[in-house]
Amino acid sequence: MTTLSDADKNMKEFIEKYGEEGFLKLFITNYLFELVNYFLNTTAKDEKDPSYLMHVNYKGIPYTHEEIDKFNSAIKQECAKLATIIVDKLKTMDALKNFVIEPTPDPRILPLLEEAFQSIVKELR
Repeated sequence: MTTLSDADKNMKEFIEKYGEEGFLKLFITNYLFELVNYFLNTTAKDEKDPSYLMHVNYKGIPYTHEEIDKFNSAIKQECAKLATIIVDKLKTMDALKNFVIEPTPDPRILPLLEEAFQSIVKELR
């Protein structure tokens, strides 16, 4: 089991190696990926539902674990691309420092995350 001390040490080492930008890119990548997975794994209502389509092809045949893993990997890559764009925009807007300190007070940040999430979901529909 990872202790709080271990987690703190690991995070500091990661930031030392990749910087705050690297940490934010990873954090935003994982955040977007979790949002997209939540969207995809909601209860299927019919054959056009994204959750159903994620697990069963158009012929009604279930995808293999390998195919689902490949799909998830592609989503993760797209999330990483968008995370890089978001971090670059935060730098341009001079909001990167604010995000590192506290992400919620700056009203410019949430729309960037929402736009990124919607762009991925749009492609899945």
